[in-house]
Amino acid sequence: MAVIGIVSPGSIGSQVACSLMSESNDVIWASEGRSDKTKEFASKLDIGDVGDMSTLVKESDVIISICSHESVEEVAETVANFQFKGIFVDANWVSAHNESAYDKFLDKNLPDWVQGGVHADDDGSVFFLLKGRRAQEVFGLFNTHPAHTPKILDSPKGVRAFKREIDERRNREGL
Repeated sequence: MAVIGIVSPGSIGSQVACSLMSESNDVIWASEGRSDKTKEFASKLDIGDVGDMSTLVKESDVIISICSHESVEEVAETVANFQFKGIFVDANWVSAHNESAYDKFLDKNLPDWVQGGVHADDDGSVFFLLKGRRAQEVFGLFNTHPAHTPKILDSPKGVRAFKREIDERRNREGL
């Protein structure tokens, strides 16, 4: 059984958590310092609350970070400071001006990190993009619900660059 920590199961994170819930996964989160709205999302899914980040890091085999852009670096630093040894999935939007420094931090402090991102396609389907050395392992954790099946990004570009291109194209086309 894999223990998967979700930071944070808000509106998007709860969708990802739902697609990870299965008999072979235990999905957990840490409620300390989270908003009432996030607590409500997690409660509806019956995600196990371990209380704090220290416990989440200790108990998780995989941590998936889906948080507000203001918290991205803080979450990664916290996870690294608690000496996480599992797979860290960074599914956050990171601004282009600090992306390189952030990726270097992850490479140094969380070497088994996978770049991820939630993507809504033009046909309305939503899927999770994954890229990295251990992306296939993370892929195997998701259940097979067709609307939530992750995709391995085999482009030489990272997930963030891929998503920026799509967003720019949509803006140009007025979508």
